[in-house]
Amino acid sequence: MNHAIIGANVMDRLVKCPGSLKCGSGTLKQKDEQRKNNPKNYYTKNRIECNRPTELGMKIDEMSKNLVRTHFGAKEKMVYTSDFDYADLEIYTQAKEYADHMINIRKKMAKCVLDPGYDVSKYIQNIDDVEFRVSFNPDYMAVSESGKIVYLSDLTTGVSDSRNKMFQVICCAVGYMEYHNECERFICEVFNSKTKEVRICKFDKEEIEAYRDDIIIPTLEKVREALSSPKQEIENYRNRNSWCSGFCIFKDEGCCACKNADRVENDIAIQLSFDYKHMSQKDLDNYLDLWW
Repeated sequence: MNHAIIGANVMDRLVKCPGSLKCGSGTLKQKDEQRKNNPKNYYTKNRIECNRPTELGMKIDEMSKNLVRTHFGAKEKMVYTSDFDYADLEIYTQAKEYADHMINIRKKMAKCVLDPGYDVSKYIQNIDDVEFRVSFNPDYMAVSESGKIVYLSDLTTGVSDSRNKMFQVICCAVGYMEYHNECERFICEVFNSKTKEVRICKFDKEEIEAYRDDIIIPTLEKVREALSSPKQEIENYRNRNSWCSGFCIFKDEGCCACKNADRVENDIAIQLSFDYKHMSQKDLDNYLDLWW
């Protein structure tokens, strides 16, 4: 038996290339036991994840959340960081900026949660030799007193948008909506601590439902179909897209989708973008308008 854990961080790739899901060996139960015993090595290691920028990003992510936890009197989680990292100005500065941002958002909202998880595995059925889990996890979620306005934020330290981070946040909005029927509006944010850019889109509930029904669920059905097909036919489910050059999970195994003439994209029109270190009054006014 194999397993496949599908997070929001790979959904954009699966939309563009349904045949690009790589399964792990063993059952989901066995994988969960592995996480308990060694959380740092829970995620599969490969050439995409094992590099300096990714490791740095994981440290910034964890440190920023620990700064928020400390602010609210909660216990820190030390998996990827150590006391030594807090002396690294590059890491600490970026972490502090995102932490301050999360704390400021909390002042506008009734409550906030770090790393919430929304399981939507019901969108895909297991096949004979693969167990699926679909879980969408934003870095940060805040909700208004009424529960009608939801703020979802994801941290990135990347210098390009090859991985379409906004779509990842939209997936998290879909996950949240499944558990909170009272929500009506979403503010979806990508916070880049490296480039100092914030990208924001706002959506009504109906728009998020459309992403779910028209894109996410059909994509998961194609992924299941791809893994159910004979191995020699898997290339039929792969397409050239923005992940090919740097993030193709099958590049080392001879995937040829990147040679196709047609390029598949799923871009999101960003409604508001600004440098959070140098906000103009217009940027500030537009940002405040997001809150309806």
